Amino acid sequence: MRLLFLLLLFIPLSFQCLLCPLNTPPRPRPLDQFKIPSIPKFNTDSIPKFCNLTQQLPVGDTCRHGISRIFCSADDLIDAYSNGCPGPEDQEQCSVCERSKPANMWVVRWFDSLGKMPHGVSDGNYYWLGDYEICHDIQREKHFSGQYCLVRLEVPDALVEAGCPQTDPLEIIYGICAPLECRENELESIAKTYAPYKVRVECEVDQEKPWSHTIVWSLIALWKIFLITLTILTGKSFAPDWFARFNIKVNGARCLSTRRTHNRQLHAIHGLMLVTYIFIVLGYVYNLMLPYIENVAFAFDNIPYVVSHLTNNHSYHIDGLMALLCFYSATLMYGQVTTLLHVVQVTFNTILRFWPSYAFVCIYIIFLFQYNTSGPMWIHGEWSNRCASSWWKNLLFINNYFGARETCLDFGYAISLFIHFFAIVAFLCWLAKDRFAIALIIAGVGIVASITYSFVIIYTLDLPPAPIITAEPINVDKMEYLLNYIIICPLARLSPALIGFIFALLPHANLPKNFVFFQYEKLFRFLLFILVIVFNLFVCFYLVNFSSGVYVHPIFLAIYGAFHRSIWAVSLLILGYLITHEQGFSVIEIFLGWRFLSPLAKRIIPAVLISELIIISSFSSLHRPSYATHWFTIYRVIFAALFSLKLALACDTLISRPLRNLFIRDFQEEGQTEEEEDGIEMEEVNEKTGV
Repeated sequence: MRLLFLLLLFIPLSFQCLLCPLNTPPRPRPLDQFKIPSIPKFNTDSIPKFCNLTQQLPVGDTCRHGISRIFCSADDLIDAYSNGCPGPEDQEQCSVCERSKPANMWVVRWFDSLGKMPHGVSDGNYYWLGDYEICHDIQREKHFSGQYCLVRLEVPDALVEAGCPQTDPLEIIYGICAPLECRENELESIAKTYAPYKVRVECEVDQEKPWSHTIVWSLIALWKIFLITLTILTGKSFAPDWFARFNIKVNGARCLSTRRTHNRQLHAIHGLMLVTYIFIVLGYVYNLMLPYIENVAFAFDNIPYVVSHLTNNHSYHIDGLMALLCFYSATLMYGQVTTLLHVVQVTFNTILRFWPSYAFVCIYIIFLFQYNTSGPMWIHGEWSNRCASSWWKNLLFINNYFGARETCLDFGYAISLFIHFFAIVAFLCWLAKDRFAIALIIAGVGIVASITYSFVIIYTLDLPPAPIITAEPINVDKMEYLLNYIIICPLARLSPALIGFIFALLPHANLPKNFVFFQYEKLFRFLLFILVIVFNLFVCFYLVNFSSGVYVHPIFLAIYGAFHRSIWAVSLLILGYLITHEQGFSVIEIFLGWRFLSPLAKRIIPAVLISELIIISSFSSLHRPSYATHWFTIYRVIFAALFSLKLALACDTLISRPLRNLFIRDFQEEGQTEEEEDGIEMEEVNEKTGV
């Protein structure tokens, strides 16, 4: 039984990258499946000079001059080596000829910098990036004014007429070192002249940092100086008491405090949340790396394997995390939230715990992120522009009502859901204090409404049951409908949160003493364990056939799409109960209830936010695509998970806590328990809390 439990416990709990299903590269195909143009026969003796070819290009005079600089130098170099230099009879021309060789050798490096067909094209290696460094070296050495550009060629599928179901084009990303005088539309005209494909050119130029970039960095530096100064002055005879609210040492100690309630079940919840976080980062790495690797087939080849499906089908794990958070919050709040004003206060205090870090990350993306580095795969402006237009929707937690693309960070939609659900749970905890049955009935109605809504939307619109990678591509419009109407919709995701609330209130229900649970407690727990196994197998593996291309009736897909999130929430909460109350799992309980995990688990939300920045930066800042393997993925996960937690602790110490302390009346230097941090003054928490 312990072995089965360990297998269930360490099932990968992946996180759903919100926009990743819309950016997943197409399944790789052999190169001979595409309409590659044939090279015409020509007579080598009739080839005109490179320099003369520039006169036929459909570009302006300025761009033509820049291209001529390259091609004419190539002609001079070829002439110098093919014809040889004159002998002693013409010393002046001989000297000119000898000097022209080294003067034009940079052209050889220019040709070397161009993209070329690499290995593994059939495996998904469509990045023909060339050499980014050589292009910039030539420019820095002032041989010519150049810029690195990406030419995106959409090569159509040759089997469309033959009925091939995958009709999306192959996009080859080709790197060139183009003259700075040429505009992107002129380069597109040249590409269309020699390649009859849809072409898009994107050029990288040295971006001058705007004044806003300097202002933000200056404000960050001033804030650091302010904190360091108050930290040094704290405790001095002339220093006021409020200096301690900004003391880095005090806030750091409180951030790492392991003081907590005596509720053992909440200790196990901390451990479960941290384990979930590790696999959240795994899901992030797996999904975010696909546009930046040279073997996209790595993801598609793993679709038929059952074990790999644990990572492929991953969106329900955010519902499990939501259920854990709501169970944890409701357990603390029940009986302590006595007024509606207290509900507002508790919700406000919860928002203050991570909102400053959230706002800082958004500011960082808008003003600083795109200037961090450069490279052929670096994101220039796309992410920053999206965040700049939607930041207020995210910080007001209303981005869920504007569509999946109106998000600053992928995890932003989950934060908005959590705030909505926390406020609902806080209200129900206040209501349950005097009207216990009514609160449970409202929660039950909400669960039924959530499941019914999901079923109706998925079935009537014929949507996929979850955002997963499939053998046959899912229509992009249907995937976007799924994201907008199910994934980010509060009603569709409400059920797991209310299930967490109900589980928190079950110990307070007035069950009769002859209830079957009390008479056959051990048998009941064993049956719960069997139920967990069945639930996990159903949720984790039911869509294996669907993702592999096997037909599944739409009504069964709709049933899965409507119920699997709630089933997973129930399964995860039962696991938390069994960990605490089943003696056979005492070792696991000790591990999950380790005090060291408590301060880390409380920083999961900012850590996940930061992990998105870390993962995308680590892939897109490279000058060449990565080659994905299972060990490569694990290494990236370890780095991103640990580094993100470290930065989350730093953000909490340097940003969130100093600002949150302004709203705390009785500030103390010692650490706080979870209840005090949430603004709940709990006199006693029942140690025997259970189902």
